Amino acid sequence: MKFSVIIPLCNKEQTIGRAMKSVLAQTHGELEIIIADDGSTDGSVAAAWNYTDPRLRVIRHNNAGISAACNNNIAAQADEFVNFRAADNVRFPGFLAHTKGIIAPFTQDAVYMSDYL
Repeated sequence: MKFSVIIPLCNKEQTIGRAMKSVLAQTHGELEIIIADDGSTDGSVAAAWNYTDPRLRVIRHNNAGISAACNNNIAAQADEFVNFRAADNVRFPGFLAHTKGIIAPFTQDAVYMSDYL
């Protein structure tokens, strides 16, 4: 089971590094990371590119809001499951592995949700 982790990004230079570390620390390694840049004018994109990982892609768009950034990048994802996360959020290292366990018995469903701290 592979995940596309989509991170909408707009002027989050100070927090994108922490979010990227969180994705790269996942124990479930079958993933791709799509940074959906929504017209950042700060160093957000450069900060994301500091993480050299072959699973990382940055797709840039003109500023149209977080919803547009997410929707535009759903089409770009190549994997079966999409995991959205904000550019200032982190997840525990076992999040995707745990999510896989939740999805496995319910593969006929289309949307899955989890708690947060």
